Amino acid sequence: MDAGPRANGGNRDPDYPRSLLRRRRPPSGTVDLRFTIDERGAVTDLELVSDGGTPAFGEAALERVRGWRFTPARKDGRAVAVRVRKTFRFAVSER
Repeated sequence: MDAGPRANGGNRDPDYPRSLLRRRRPPSGTVDLRFTIDERGAVTDLELVSDGGTPAFGEAALERVRGWRFTPARKDGRAVAVRVRKTFRFAVSER
């Protein structure tokens, strides 16, 4: 591979689910996703590997990543699809 995919500027991490903020002790956890960045830079084959036992975290991550866009990876000067694994950490910051 000549160059890996590059995230476009609007690819924000998922927000902490509002529904969980109402809990007395909001949970923290991680979510693992796998997906393909295709030759056009779009996310395809999006798969939830683990939601850390909190389905709302998985839903938030899937929803956000579906809209991500990339400059695709390149091999021999041509755009190519690549498979990616991404981990997100969800936690409520103490104020």
